[in-house]
Amino acid sequence: MKNFNECFKQATGLIGPEYFLLPTYEGSEVKRERVYCYELYHQLRVAIGEHAFKLHGEVDKAAHPMMALAKAAKKPDFIIHSPGTKRNHLVMEVKNSNGAEGITKDIETLKLFKTEASYERAILLIYGENIDGLVSRVQNHPNKSFLELWWHQHPLEPCRILF
Repeated sequence: MKNFNECFKQATGLIGPEYFLLPTYEGSEVKRERVYCYELYHQLRVAIGEHAFKLHGEVDKAAHPMMALAKAAKKPDFIIHSPGTKRNHLVMEVKNSNGAEGITKDIETLKLFKTEASYERAILLIYGENIDGLVSRVQNHPNKSFLELWWHQHPLEPCRILF
């Protein structure tokens, strides 16, 4: 998939503020990763269009014939692959800027899919502001070398790659 980066930037640039921060009845706003991910899924599907590779969300690999994936029972937020083949393009985990508690699990999931299922790319996408603490945790993680770190800072602006 040659133009994924352009599709990715286009898709994130169309995600509105109500998907970044979900308004609540009391008037406050909360970050909800699932809400953001569902909108990202929609926008990515539109941006990618018809292609040999398909975008799927939270595919359960518990029964996968590859033993390491089956034992790990990991469900990354997104995969882009050619279903029924060994052509695996991209695996992605998404974290909001308050998601420090799950960052290690997400990095390990990305590593597993990159090494055991031969995904060409592994992306960790963080959305929201004030990500310095998360970036430090990723930079200090021993398995950071195989992943790409992207940041979607503001609604209606495209994401950008950090490393």
